[in-house]
Amino acid sequence: MGTESRSLSPLLEELDANPVAGEKYIALRTRLTDLFAWQCCDSPEDLADEALNRVARKLSENQVIQNLASYARHRPDYCP
Repeated sequence: MGTESRSLSPLLEELDANPVAGEKYIALRTRLTDLFAWQCCDSPEDLADEALNRVARKLSENQVIQNLASYARHRPDYCP
């Protein structure tokens, strides 16, 4: 997975504060990958990683994100 390691911790904590966070991360990444593939985007796995990187960066900047999945998937610049 391509998420930057320095900002992964806040993302995992936001997903869940226990070992289930890793499973939730994988599920969210899979949903994003499937969405980008369905939208016929090039490199859907790379786009999912970029989406999660952006979410992780925002969280590391102490920005509050109410719905991680919605925030990640509604970025306007992922697909042409």
